[in-house]
Amino acid sequence: NAVVLFDIGSVYFDSEGAVVFERHKRLKVFNRNAFDVVADVSFLMYQRERLVFDAATFSRNGAGKVTKKEVENKQIFDTNLKKSKKERKFTYPALSEGCILDLKYVRYTDIVSLRNWYFQDGDLPTIHNEYRLQIPDSWDYTTFYRGQHPLTSQTKAAKDITFLVGSHNYTFQGTQYKWIMHDSPKFEAEKYVSSEIDYIDQITGKLTSYIPLGGSDRKDVIKDWGSVKEMYMEHEQFGKKLETANYFKKLLEANPQLTKGSALQNAKAIYAFVKKEMEWNDYYSDFSDDAKLSTIYERHTGNSADINFILYNLLQAGGIKVTPLVTSTREYGSIERHYPSWQQFNHFLLFATIGESDFFLDATHDAVPFGMLHTNMLNRYCLIMDKQPKDLWVNTQINVGYQDSEKMTLTVDQEGNLQGSMRLTQQGYSAYKKRLIARKVETKKFIEAYYAELVPDIVIDSFQMKNLENDTLPLVTVLHFKIPQ
Repeated sequence: NAVVLFDIGSVYFDSEGAVVFERHKRLKVFNRNAFDVVADVSFLMYQRERLVFDAATFSRNGAGKVTKKEVENKQIFDTNLKKSKKERKFTYPALSEGCILDLKYVRYTDIVSLRNWYFQDGDLPTIHNEYRLQIPDSWDYTTFYRGQHPLTSQTKAAKDITFLVGSHNYTFQGTQYKWIMHDSPKFEAEKYVSSEIDYIDQITGKLTSYIPLGGSDRKDVIKDWGSVKEMYMEHEQFGKKLETANYFKKLLEANPQLTKGSALQNAKAIYAFVKKEMEWNDYYSDFSDDAKLSTIYERHTGNSADINFILYNLLQAGGIKVTPLVTSTREYGSIERHYPSWQQFNHFLLFATIGESDFFLDATHDAVPFGMLHTNMLNRYCLIMDKQPKDLWVNTQINVGYQDSEKMTLTVDQEGNLQGSMRLTQQGYSAYKKRLIARKVETKKFIEAYYAELVPDIVIDSFQMKNLENDTLPLVTVLHFKIPQ
């Protein structure tokens, strides 16, 4: 339906010594089936970033004349996001079969935020893909290629970096890398892939230390994982959020039903309380909001870190031993443990020890029971946020399966009509999946649609769902039905 003619990215230094990311991408549209795929463009960026772009649709009329329709400023929309980020969107105008879409943009980025480059598009194949990277020789920077398809070429050459300070030009020795790939197919994810982004052909880099252009002192980016832990614990939106026990002690005193049982019963009650009181805003984060944690609780909504910081402080106030963890969700990619970097994480969760048992806890997703995790967090490495420099990693392996148990009683009369009853007991991730769907729609409609898809002629006489709202018990569905002939 469409193809990327070329996609060329460059990272270099401008005349003021700032790091610049420049990209030029051009697509050819063959037919209308591509419109939904190519029309909308969005950029995720930091508030402090500058983004300059030029986008246009080129079309040829019946007489062979080419017209250019540019994206105007009034067609560009910004949406502010959490963590000092924003999303910029626009839609290509005047789409038609056979048109060409052209996009050029320049981003002025942070000095240590050299980005990954992906040689595959998620929607379209690409004819020519190229990435150029200019690095000062005074930077301790290593590049890596990983992917399923071979590069067409890979070169590097000396490249001086010159920038102007006042009336003087300063020149530094550097290296320019260039990677090219021809005819890269679009990326198609296979089933059961843990993190799709890990399998896209890409160039990644590791910046360990650098000397700023015009400077003399070397600056370390991240030395080791101990430095990463230290950075988190000193951060206002992380370490300081672990020290708000007084407010949450008063909250427990105001809700005495949360601390009347055993340690495990209290932990489950607090977990259920947080899920009831807090609504997730659909944003994963390893840092809490700028606001006080008490303010976040009182507005009853927040990102994943906000919610789990509240859970942490309530459990701590209730005498439960709990350890903070940071991890990466599946869509964010696997953690490269040989490459210390806080930028690999995007989620905060907890590890509780109660008696002889350990539990991973994440109150972000409403339908996930105590001791389970959303599938987005399964089999992920987590960095342990404690003061022990040697204890670094724990893996989110959950001893909970996908369990279904069905018991049926069926009778068939002489005309071939079938009637009977079924009792379906679901536990673990099977019950979680069913609850998630059933809570979004009317139960009767859900049951009818669910079983009508399995047996189109089924007639449901009656049904009952037990423990739909109590996720600590198995989900039980009892069904009485008929199937004619």
